[in-house]
Amino acid sequence: HQYGVLLDGSSNNNIIYLNNLINNSNNIGIQDSVNNTFNSPTPIIYIYNGTTSTNYLGNYYHDYYGTDSEGDGIGESAYTINSNNDSYPLIAPIENYVICHLINELPYTINQSGYYILNATSYNNPDTTIPAITINADNVVLNGNGRSLDGNGDYGIYMNKSNNVIIKNLAISGFEIGIYLKHTNGANITNIRFSGEEIHNIYFDNSNNGIVKYCNMNNNLFLKGICS
Repeated sequence: HQYGVLLDGSSNNNIIYLNNLINNSNNIGIQDSVNNTFNSPTPIIYIYNGTTSTNYLGNYYHDYYGTDSEGDGIGESAYTINSNNDSYPLIAPIENYVICHLINELPYTINQSGYYILNATSYNNPDTTIPAITINADNVVLNGNGRSLDGNGDYGIYMNKSNNVIIKNLAISGFEIGIYLKHTNGANITNIRFSGEEIHNIYFDNSNNGIVKYCNMNNNLFLKGICS
């Protein structure tokens, strides 16, 4: 037999999830192995078909024919694996699911690509040089989720050498510079509301091919609006 994944020879206590198992003679085989799990160990925040949900996530199997009446991307019935089950089989390949990372504490540094949702709002740090949020990665989406990022210090959001970053749905107040972009390319800043307390709402420093739209910028202390 050929397997996508074969657990053999007392291969125990493994966790297997968020995989595509497609066109295998047997997707998963289990021989002399126990206590293996085929879904995430904890609930995951994710976006499927434009809707944000929280649930355990399993794997996608090409021969799973269950239904998804709730539209959350998870099949209603389990996928049977020998005497085991994937109780949260995915209804579509994993490329259709956007895994979200919650920002629960500030300051926060983003060092890897992904989708991030702001869940913390207040930031007051004695070291005013540390930004509330630092973005050091490419292909990042930072969704403010309609929240307000309020604080003190030099920078609300600081981007350095990051490409294709989207920042959206956020209010920013209390910082010297609301959003600072240094050596970036392809940034997209959408639906940001600034309080007007910042010296610069958005500061482009040697940054190119950016888009700024649907932002509210007014009443700056010195240089109004966008500085480049």
